[in-house]
Amino acid sequence: MSISSIALQILLIFGATIGFAMTVQAPNRSLLVAGTIGAISYVPNLIATYIANNIYYGVAFGVASVTALSFFAARRYHIPAFILLVPGLVPYFPGQKLYLMIMSLFQFDKAVFITNTEGFVETSVCIYGSMVAVNLMLSFIMKGIKKYKQA
Repeated sequence: MSISSIALQILLIFGATIGFAMTVQAPNRSLLVAGTIGAISYVPNLIATYIANNIYYGVAFGVASVTALSFFAARRYHIPAFILLVPGLVPYFPGQKLYLMIMSLFQFDKAVFITNTEGFVETSVCIYGSMVAVNLMLSFIMKGIKKYKQA
């Protein structure tokens, strides 16, 4: 993977995160922060996916970094954390196969539907795995914030 391809992917993730944030009508002052979180958090995803040669490890590290960055940026910029978290998570959910599965269901094409159920499983694993990663990261973040406030 070349540097230019990595830079292009990060730039596209930045744009996709901002685009989704605009779609869900996030405040204008949060768009740049959300896009930056999405772009920065994609780097651990790329590294973990490359090292482990498995997309699920990349998703886990990416989601963990989105969660941590979102909650720290929320405190820094006084923006609700979930306004930053949700757009940052969108690039980690593969939706094309799921879309094809649903489309073939409505077209009554059993063969294509069965073929694309893999996409449903892949998307479900990514979503449920990200929920676990978010909950694990939240506990560490909240413990760190409590220790910081006590000091």
